[in-house]
Amino acid sequence: MYEKECLYLLDKLIINQYDYDRMIAYECDNINHNQSYDDFVEWNIKCLKEYKDEDYVFFKYLCDKINQNKIGQMDMEPCVVFNTSNIFFDIWKNLVIVNPR
Repeated sequence: MYEKECLYLLDKLIINQYDYDRMIAYECDNINHNQSYDDFVEWNIKCLKEYKDEDYVFFKYLCDKINQNKIGQMDMEPCVVFNTSNIFFDIWKNLVIVNPR
């Protein structure tokens, strides 16, 4: 029911190729370092398609709030709040929320 709309939202919020390449260069945990960016996008689509209806509702709500700049994240060191910028699924299919650089 919500799949098409959520795929559209994923497309708007997924990490871009530049940031993905930086994640690879910095050897970030929880991502597959042997994947191309296109494979990474396909992985995210696959993860989203495995959602149940209630998960789609949550995902849509979260993405809508991210797009409205209503989701913040705080770094405990300087206590600075950042607006969420992107999302992606890690290698364990966990939804990861990304703060901007």
